[in-house]
Amino acid sequence: MRWLKFLGKWLLTGLVVGFVAWEFIRQWSHLPERAWSLEPGWTLLCGVIYMLAFLPSLLYWGWCLRHLGQPTPKLAIFRAYFVGHLGKYVPGKALVPILRAALLSQVRVQPAAAILAVFYETLTCMAAGSFLVAALLLLRVEAKDWARRLAELLGWSFFAESWPIWATAGGFSLLGLAMLLPLLPAGFNRLANWLLQRTGGADQLPGRGLDAEVLVMGLAVGVINWLLLGLSMWAALRALVPVMWSSSGWWLATFSITAAVVLGFVSMLPGGLGVREGVLAILLTQTGLSSAPEAALAAVLMRLIGLISEVIVAIGLLTPGGLKWLVKGCHLGDRRGDFSGDSSL
Repeated sequence: MRWLKFLGKWLLTGLVVGFVAWEFIRQWSHLPERAWSLEPGWTLLCGVIYMLAFLPSLLYWGWCLRHLGQPTPKLAIFRAYFVGHLGKYVPGKALVPILRAALLSQVRVQPAAAILAVFYETLTCMAAGSFLVAALLLLRVEAKDWARRLAELLGWSFFAESWPIWATAGGFSLLGLAMLLPLLPAGFNRLANWLLQRTGGADQLPGRGLDAEVLVMGLAVGVINWLLLGLSMWAALRALVPVMWSSSGWWLATFSITAAVVLGFVSMLPGGLGVREGVLAILLTQTGLSSAPEAALAAVLMRLIGLISEVIVAIGLLTPGGLKWLVKGCHLGDRRGDFSGDSSL
């Protein structure tokens, strides 16, 4: 059985590496010659902000684990979150929670709890994005054209010409509510208790489990996440063209990238491939942030910068130096058990 486990780990690693490499080659092949005239400083800043945008969600995921009775060393959470994040490029979207659960099992976190926390954190973040898009549609004066384009992208092209702003905003609000429905405390905590009891956990969740306070906090954390991602999007545009900074440009970039990622998520394609880039290019053009050619390039550039940043951070956390840094912060020998430092999945 040990050789089957070893083989499974290497097959899983090869699957992730293969799909990430395929996505990198695909995006790289779409870059035109003018992409090589990017401003390196702004390109680097885009990648840094992109990774910082995940920190609120990362910490929130750890908070959810504590509320599920699984207090986890913060640095172990860093490793599991960022390495597991690469699983989104594998079709099916199931590999992200599997990878994170496998990595956290090294610090004796129940796999069921890790998967529940991934599910909870992801849906609250996406719900926050849906509500943010709805709010920006209602608050921005120029949003009529955006609503029409989003109606077309959602398949409502027959009604697009007369489609009111409130209807598109309402659609995104309903999408957000649908994502929150399975997270309502009464149902979710009952499910969590049932799963944890049957996988060797405690008989009862500590305290109030994942209650309404945790849910509201998740929405607030999600908004911070999207605002930082919008700032990263603006930096990607700035790397292409010499645009002047403005809070309005930041909001427009936030609206564009948030709507694109949310629609890519509901498409169920790995990493929202194709959907995210297409929606993003259309919205960047529609909002007036860039011309159509620049918007198409910015969409591909944003994906490529994000992919490279994710891979660099994941590799850094899996190298011996990265593991030494993690082990030091994991308080070996505490009641959670030893962290072996095994770099395998």
